[in-house]
Formats: sequence, C-alpha cells, structure tokens
Amino acid sequence: METRRRDDSRQAMERLRTGIAMRRRGEAEELEGICDLALAYRLDEADLLDYGTAIHRDRDTKLPEKLIRPGGEGTPSVSEFLAMEIAALTRCSQTSAIEKIATALNLKYRHPMLFEAVINGEVEKWLAAKVAWLCRDLNPMQAERVTARWLPLQYGLVPSAALRELRKLITRVDKAAAREREAEARAQRGIWLRDLEPGITSIGGRLDVLDGRIVDERLHQISERLKTRYP
Repeated sequence: METRRRDDSRQAMERLRTGIAMRRRGEAEELEGICDLALAYRLDEADLLDYGTAIHRDRDTKLPEKLIRPGGEGTPSVSEFLAMEIAALTRCSQTSAIEKIATALNLKYRHPMLFEAVINGEVEKWLAAKVAWLCRDLNPMQAERVTARWLPLQYGLVPSAALRELRKLITRVDKAAAREREAEARAQRGIWLRDLEPGITSIGGRLDVLDGRIVDERLHQISERLKTRYP
C-alpha cells in the first residue's frame, strides 16, 4: 500500500510538471503570436471601405485605420483594430487585449533578454509582465540594463523577493527620475479647505498613513474641545 501511494504521488508530480511546462509553452506561443500579428496586421482596401446598405454603399467613404502605440518607448505602432482581433481570438475584453499587446511588445522590444527567458520557459509570463510594468518609466537602454542585472538575481527567489530586487535596481539605474517621482508625490500631499457654502467649509487631504493618523487624532481633539465650548 505504501509503495502504491509513493508511485501515485510520483505520477501526480510528473503530471503537474508536464502541465506547468505545457502552460508556459502555450503562453510563450501566445506572446510570439501577438508580436508577429502586431507587425503583420493591417486592414486591406476592402476592409477599410465603410459598408452600410447596398443602396448607400459609397466606395469613396472609407474607414480610416490609425496606428497606435500601446507599448512603451521603443515599441512599434500597431493598427488600432488589432485589439479587436486579439480580443476575439483570446475571448477577452478589448481593454484586456490592449494590455496583452502592450505586454508582448514591451517584452520583445524593451526587454529582449527577459522575452527570451519567457519563451524558453525560464520565467513566468505574469512575472515578466510585472517587470515590464515596473520598468515603464525607463528608456529602452535602461530597461534592458535592469533586466540583464535582474535575471541572474531572481533565480531561486520567490516572486515578492525578486520584485523587491528589481525595484532596487530601477532606483539605482534611474536615480534622477526616482527623485522627480518622489518630489511629485510629495507635492501632491497636503491638506486643503474648500468653502461649500456660507458658514460651511469642507476639509480634505492626501497624506502618508502615519501623517494621516496624526491629523485625524488632532482633529478629534479639536472637535472634543469645540463640543465643550459650543455644546
């Protein structure tokens, strides 16, 4: 009985490994397919014609095809109708399709080493997509430099630890931009008063958690004093 359980366990583990490998292969095929389709897809002249009814059909009235750039700096522009095709093929919303296109193009053109790692089944697609998102403010050279340093570090780490290492690398590579983002974040913090109507003022703000709790406590103390003075 014990031997049979061990055999069943080994078989289950093998099926799990096979399933994971097949899923990663499928995700890699999807990434490559989206990238290839993004470059090749264009509407032809017949598709661009605006067909209404047979009576009002006008071959001089065309549906313009615009090029958009869902990915970051360094990625190619694609047809605006591509997202509808991807949405239909993958059975998702058009918004999700645009996210799929952006992820695929960002990985291929901004993080080619990471793209290859996903294709080879070495890195999970969702983790690679998160890396591309966190590097969105970097230029292509900085993004690839971060990837080159991060890939050897992330092996053996759980995703949360790997992403912490990534954030450190991003800060080191782009210190100036990090300082600007921090300054912008500080500028957006504060407390504001707004007069709603005569005799009534609203108070609002955007603060760090600790500062917010301190302000909340001070406001509570003030309200208690006002209750005593103006019952």
